Amino acid sequence: MNKQSTYSIILMGFFFLTNQCSSFGAIAITTIDGKKILLYEHSYALIVGNSNYQNFDSLPGAIKDAKDVAEALERKGFTVKLELNLTRDKFDSLFTKFALNQGNNINTRLLFYYAGHGATLSMEGDETMGYLVMIDTPKPSKDKAGFVTKSIDMLYLVQKCKMMKARHVLYMFDSCFSGTIMNFRSELKPSQISHRVKYPVRQFITAGSADEEVPDKSYFKQVFLDLIEGREEEPFKDGYITGEELGYYLKVKVPYYFEYQHPQFGKIKNPHLDKGDFIFLAQTVKQVKPKQVIVDITDKEFQEEKTSFYDVKTDSKVLKKKDNQIFGVEFVMIPQGNYQMGSSAKDTEAKPAEKPQHNIDISSFKMSKYEITNRQYVVFLNDDTSKGYSVNNYINTKSKSSKSHIVFDLDSKDFSVEPGYEDYPVVNVSWYGAKRYTVWFSERTGYRASLPTEAEWEYACRAKTKTSRFWGNNTNRACIFSNVRDISGNKNIKGLPGHQCDDGFLEISPIGNFIPNKFDLYDMLGNVYEWCEDVYLENAYELHLKQNPLIEFGGVYRVIRGGSWIDQPAEVRCANRSKSSPNDKVNYIGFRIVVKEI
Repeated sequence: MNKQSTYSIILMGFFFLTNQCSSFGAIAITTIDGKKILLYEHSYALIVGNSNYQNFDSLPGAIKDAKDVAEALERKGFTVKLELNLTRDKFDSLFTKFALNQGNNINTRLLFYYAGHGATLSMEGDETMGYLVMIDTPKPSKDKAGFVTKSIDMLYLVQKCKMMKARHVLYMFDSCFSGTIMNFRSELKPSQISHRVKYPVRQFITAGSADEEVPDKSYFKQVFLDLIEGREEEPFKDGYITGEELGYYLKVKVPYYFEYQHPQFGKIKNPHLDKGDFIFLAQTVKQVKPKQVIVDITDKEFQEEKTSFYDVKTDSKVLKKKDNQIFGVEFVMIPQGNYQMGSSAKDTEAKPAEKPQHNIDISSFKMSKYEITNRQYVVFLNDDTSKGYSVNNYINTKSKSSKSHIVFDLDSKDFSVEPGYEDYPVVNVSWYGAKRYTVWFSERTGYRASLPTEAEWEYACRAKTKTSRFWGNNTNRACIFSNVRDISGNKNIKGLPGHQCDDGFLEISPIGNFIPNKFDLYDMLGNVYEWCEDVYLENAYELHLKQNPLIEFGGVYRVIRGGSWIDQPAEVRCANRSKSSPNDKVNYIGFRIVVKEI
């Protein structure tokens, strides 16, 4: 598949819920007010994959994607019909029968999934139209009239869905695709299922806007299947996955894996078909026994070492190595527990976003003892880029920021660390760059790594203490435990008083130079802010579940925690919540990781 082609692969579908019970039949849901509503009695799916094009490049990946989705939907209880390599006339006949025959009942859900080429053409008045390209469609550059008559435009699909009596319809386009008939949304506020779900709806999700790249490997498809089949947890943990919830999940999740795709979602512009919301019953995440965790790597060989927490094993072919220095990620066991998250009403340093203080249960996990270092991140960069990933959205190297100590060699195409800065925390790294590191770590080890949720982070920072800082409330003792804005820093930043002590560092310090907290975690406060998993919402605490809360939707910023070397006392507290754009790459934000299910 040509990533640069204007005609990108489309994966498109109507998605209709399947019963998760022992037999697949009628599906009823329970609303937030306790009412039971019958939504679906039947589930049908039509899957189409086009590969053998007469005028466009062949797309073998489209056939595989179509088959993967067909098999997954059969497992989910759909009656599935799979068709491959359709002409325009054959598609029209097949789709019309499917829409009118299988879609002829209000209590029915239909799914249509298309894998193949797609295109966007301009129209008058700055409008655009999206098209599905059939195997006999000519290229518009050579025969525009033929292209329009031999392809399927979005207006056709909208008209067909209006003819259906099915309750809910969701189109999914795994394509860099656009069209002014679509009413895209930018954000989603998490909410529980209400009676409005029973109303008809015609929804859609696209993998990106026009002219964005589409990779040969469909991350859009894989993220979708991982969610509905329970390999990933449901975003808003209420037992249901709505169409809008799925759309926003893809919008957030797909760029983790391929930064050039930014999915969009919405409903068609029709007041009679935009009130409901498509529903999947959530499936329990499957527990997979992990195999290994990377702790130690040398240039000559990868050694198996025993740490205080687990045995370590890995393959010498997995990672590209730069020198004989040991690369280590050391973890600390954080026990399960309960704590008061946030700040009390009496706390004079607290911000409104830290309230209300609320009781939280946290399951056990392992957290990296130190912030991820330049040395560790370079190993990831050299390995990850060898697979074709771009790092432009991950980190600013030395050529882009004088504060970065990671260097890219244009000749060897390798990354390295400036001598003397190997054990400094990596900075100038975006949230996407931090998140991609956790994905890479998981892929390489078999363990489930992630950024900490902010609930996990605050629990780990407090380490069973109840004071504002893990050492107490005295801000002038900070320099024993953390690298902060101190008396030397005050000289450089006028008008912003710092801590009345001297930590010995003017800017960022190497990891492990201060006293750890009671969980034996270093630099939880000060030095650099740390990216968290959560989307930042001012009212997040009003939405928190009691057990292991996580906010994944509803905002554009991500949570950063812990304060940094430039921050005043009010910012260097366990309860302090700050935010940053996930694209930000600055010299005071880094990250650490957590590992679960070990």
